[in-house]
Amino acid sequence: MKFAVRTHTGLVRERNEDAVLALPALGLFMVADGMGGHDFGAEASGIAVERVRREVERASKTLDLDGMAQVLEQALHASHDDIVSFSRQRAAGQTMGTTATVVWLRYGRAAVGHVGDSRLYRLRQGSLEQLTRDHTLIQDAMDMGRISAEQAEDSPYRNVLSRALGSEGRSQPDIFTLDLMPDDLLLLCTDGLDKVLSDAEITAVLACPGTDLQNRAAMLEEMALARGGPDNISLILVEEAPEDSFHQAEAPVQAN
Repeated sequence: MKFAVRTHTGLVRERNEDAVLALPALGLFMVADGMGGHDFGAEASGIAVERVRREVERASKTLDLDGMAQVLEQALHASHDDIVSFSRQRAAGQTMGTTATVVWLRYGRAAVGHVGDSRLYRLRQGSLEQLTRDHTLIQDAMDMGRISAEQAEDSPYRNVLSRALGSEGRSQPDIFTLDLMPDDLLLLCTDGLDKVLSDAEITAVLACPGTDLQNRAAMLEEMALARGGPDNISLILVEEAPEDSFHQAEAPVQAN
């Protein structure tokens, strides 16, 4: 399984509150974008990544796709509970939370869990598709027909989340499954990337012929930094491969 991971503080923020996880031996990949003062955003994203990792590692290797999806849903609910508990016990009840977008791949199929506005994209035959829906107040308003896409671009509320792990009563994850094709390319990213680069710009990099995943990931990061790097930037690229390649184990990557 080919993959590439990048995470950067950006050029404005003092801390990197994103967390990323890449465990190719398990087919598990995740990005999380934490929020909260006094570095509690980094704590929240780190808690979520660690809990999801533990739950997937404990899961049976014989699970079917529905079972994998159920494990991810339980893991994200447990992550939410862990963050709430940490906030009450060690953060004096301060608000802290995180987005989470996680993909668990096995033999050309994937279970996906998603909360917040980090995103999962799929590039297939040169066409980019956003597979997750942003959990933001603006996206909710757009879905209800209250505002247009043009109005949303200029709204001061475009980054206000309607769901996040750690947020009381607003943490329900979206859970779904995917059938993948050989040469599908998945992009998981926090909003430090997709808020400054257009879909067309992302597509141009991902579809660049003769460029390996590491270079494409670096190009996306550099482009986001060139736009001012206003937020933390994290991304993971995962390339679908023939079934036998899923048996090749590589070293895990985890960062906060």
